Amino acid sequence: MYNATEGSLKKLLSVTVLSALLSLACFSSALQAGVLSNKLALNQSQDFSDATGSLNYSAPPKSASTIVRMTLVGANTRPEIVSEEPLPGKSKHFSGSSADNSHTDIAHYAKVHYRDVYPGIDLVYYGNQQQLEYDLVVAPGVDPKQIRLGFRGADKISLDAAGNLILHTPAGNLTEHKPVIYQEIEGKRKIIDGAYVLEDNQQVRFKIARYDAKQPLVID
Repeated sequence: MYNATEGSLKKLLSVTVLSALLSLACFSSALQAGVLSNKLALNQSQDFSDATGSLNYSAPPKSASTIVRMTLVGANTRPEIVSEEPLPGKSKHFSGSSADNSHTDIAHYAKVHYRDVYPGIDLVYYGNQQQLEYDLVVAPGVDPKQIRLGFRGADKISLDAAGNLILHTPAGNLTEHKPVIYQEIEGKRKIIDGAYVLEDNQQVRFKIARYDAKQPLVID
């Protein structure tokens, strides 16, 4: 969900999504529950020119860098992990000079599904035009109020007038766009009003309008 929106970021910003975020593209079969702790590294004077989406950037002080971590607060740290929608091709990964650190025939998948990160709530990672995104999928009858996002590394968290989440850091600001919340009912997508709500300790939850609790709910 974190991406750059301005082409002028070239040679100014690199965003490295570590943990299982990097693994999704090539190493899906090696994913671990560490995906629940996503890591963003911002660093000046790097090339980051071809991503588009929901990360806005403010010019940092010279040589500034920072790391922002996002977690699902109180989530299950050992969910069932399922690779979905196999893609063609296999990959190899080599680390160091030892053959023991090499991995071959690594399968590719379009999605990685983490079941019950909260009771009745799944986390699904997928690629979208060279971007990595995730959805929180709430099963029928399950309360989405269980979901809380926690952030570490930001000096301040705020909401702008459009409802976007702003993470203020020494290396610039990250903007997580207002959530898109919807249900698929009888083959049609119905948008549900929703918003971020700021809590203490740099935590964020979702405010969601009335919806059909008999149908799954997706928070994108």
